[in-house]
Amino acid sequence: MELLHLSSPVGCCATLLPEDSSLVASMLRLRQARCWSVLAEAGRALKTSGTNCCALLPMAMLATSGCGAIEYQELSGPTMGTGYRILASCPETLDQDAIETELARIERIFSSYDGGSTAERFNQMEPDSWFDVEPELVEVTAIADRVSELSGGAFDVTVAPLLELYGFGRTDVLAMPAGDDVAAALSNVNFLALEYRENPPALRKMQPLRVDFGGIAKGHGVDAVMDKLAYWQCEDALVDVGGDLRIRGTAQFNRSWKVGIEAPNGSGEIVLTVPLAGSAAVATSGNYRNLRQLDGKWIGHVIDPRSGHPVSHDLRSVTVLRGTAVEADALATAILVLGPKKGLELAERQGVAAILIVGTPQHEGWDVVTSSAAEPYVVGSG
Repeated sequence: MELLHLSSPVGCCATLLPEDSSLVASMLRLRQARCWSVLAEAGRALKTSGTNCCALLPMAMLATSGCGAIEYQELSGPTMGTGYRILASCPETLDQDAIETELARIERIFSSYDGGSTAERFNQMEPDSWFDVEPELVEVTAIADRVSELSGGAFDVTVAPLLELYGFGRTDVLAMPAGDDVAAALSNVNFLALEYRENPPALRKMQPLRVDFGGIAKGHGVDAVMDKLAYWQCEDALVDVGGDLRIRGTAQFNRSWKVGIEAPNGSGEIVLTVPLAGSAAVATSGNYRNLRQLDGKWIGHVIDPRSGHPVSHDLRSVTVLRGTAVEADALATAILVLGPKKGLELAERQGVAAILIVGTPQHEGWDVVTSSAAEPYVVGSG
């Protein structure tokens, strides 16, 4: 597999659009025939020499291309509770309806908020029986299972009961859950009790599990859209769904795409800019944007499936580079849950290119820690 990608779960630091999607109308458009530039400068738009086109990808991910004669098409819109964005150089006009139909199809499979989605219908099933699903749901479940094994359960798609308990599902919660409630929810969080088969494609739960694919489905959506662009012979492209990103080829003038990693404090400051080219995916997982206040205490949306409690260490964000966005998505979450020491150990052990930002909101500056596999992308970047 290629070594590149960046991901983030819903609501964390690399999400393209905020939850209320109000930013869609105010996003700066990139439709200049001779210039496409997404500048790695957070908090403001900059002008480039000889043109007035400038734009900012909100929050944590910024891609830069240069000015040239070939026009890069741009598409954007809402999807999966966030938004998607595409920049691509293609021989034909992009079919936005086909792309949005594909994203809607994926959402009907994986959504935790659509009672008719495949995932939610599976959640309503009693244990012990095989439930027919789409082949790609089996594929994504298999990847999730692999990351769960590698991380000792730090990533677990059966975490849904805990997300609901802390108010990150469909239920409003105002108070911290009692210990007994945490224990009860935790008893039905167990990736080992989730089985899958390829032929015929189906899932089975061996106890009353509920799945939530929020930490991996957007990555799959990115990969699916990029596959469609490749089929359409788009040689150079960038696909972003809610902060999970994948690139193909190069930006204009044969320049690399550039991904900006944001300081995990909501300031918009770019801590690091990573150049990417070829075939690459990137995902960032953070725990400082999607917050809830319970009993006067702010907690992040990343819940440790092993303990049943929100993560509380000083690892604020993780950026992973990988060959596919679906893998990057899951691995970034797993490393974030594990924390700075064990997360880095996992990255080193598995050869994962990971960039960890460590610190506290009161900390003046951030410590940037990279795995060995990530060093080639960090050295010389700025």
